[in-house]
Amino acid sequence: MKRLCNMTNFAAIVLTMVASNAEAQAIQSPAVLINKLSSRYRSIQTYNDTASWKIRIGERDILANITLAAAQPNKYLLEIKGERANTLVWSDGNILSGYLADKNTLARTKAPVRLFGADVLNGLDLQFLGVRLITLLLQGNVREADSDIAAALAHSKLTGPQVFSGRQAYVLSFPWEYDYEARVYVSADDSLIRRVTLLKNGVVEWVENHESIQIDRPVAIDTFNRTSPEGAKIVASLMPLDKLTTESAGTLAPDFAIDSIDGQKVRLSELKGKVVLINFYTLDDEKLDENFPHLVQIAKDFKSKGLEVISINESNQPNDEIAAFFKKKQATHISALNNPTDAVKLYKVAPGSQASLVINREGNLVARFTGYFLPTIKNNLRKAGLE
Repeated sequence: MKRLCNMTNFAAIVLTMVASNAEAQAIQSPAVLINKLSSRYRSIQTYNDTASWKIRIGERDILANITLAAAQPNKYLLEIKGERANTLVWSDGNILSGYLADKNTLARTKAPVRLFGADVLNGLDLQFLGVRLITLLLQGNVREADSDIAAALAHSKLTGPQVFSGRQAYVLSFPWEYDYEARVYVSADDSLIRRVTLLKNGVVEWVENHESIQIDRPVAIDTFNRTSPEGAKIVASLMPLDKLTTESAGTLAPDFAIDSIDGQKVRLSELKGKVVLINFYTLDDEKLDENFPHLVQIAKDFKSKGLEVISINESNQPNDEIAAFFKKKQATHISALNNPTDAVKLYKVAPGSQASLVINREGNLVARFTGYFLPTIKNNLRKAGLE
């Protein structure tokens, strides 16, 4: 009898494994998995997650702790605490608030009636890809509210299922900003995002872990009731909160002048009436040869729409090498001679950061971003009215 019971139990385990494998094998494309993710998160009534984030910079690990919670119909919390990231966004069901500790800036507006279809992060420029993706899924608008993520997912690849943290998981892979490859690990048994990594040249540099997820369990009401920090600078709406992570919307761009390689004197203030994209680069960037054509393409495609692109070499490299590089890439936009100091200091450009700025037709700085990912460049040009 005992042997029969053991055989029965073994058979049940085998059947469960077969059923699980059959379900796993049904997911054969990125589109199917993304649809399954969307359906899963749309059905969630309460979500509570204590996550962690780590980025490797040189020999140091920079860490942050993340609390992400939501309760339908319209309660939400995102709290990030770390050395280089301190952000708080919360909706208590009545007011949606956003606070940037490093800027001591608070934005408040009426909470959305429902999370579904809302945009509680309102374009906030977060480096936390997993947080952005999970929030979009909880809102049911992963394909609509964030053009960068939507474009990336459209070019994703699927692998798995494979063993991950004691469970089976699929992996969505796609190119991401700053020349990274993103990998999103989705557990096969419950279709939840458990980890997001960013790799450069095959080496993991960013890790965002979402292992402590609780679904459809009671969430303490105090979770969504936060007190506005005293002395915080109040802004009118959540939209400026996005800009305050880079530059304040409406800030007049500091003026500077350059000599171009074709003998022109170019002053930024004299380009008013055009949208200006300023790109800082160095020829030592190992990915420049591969990525610079994206900028060349943008310059040509949007020239007739009033875009002027200025590339500024930030590393004092020889002018003949700069001219040779532009000729090789068939670039026809403005290239500065070797005089980057004023612009680099004015815009506080970090060495090797691949920084770019967008200035609208009124001469106001409206966006700062890094990298050459085409959807990112186009999305930032939209902020200046270029489509």
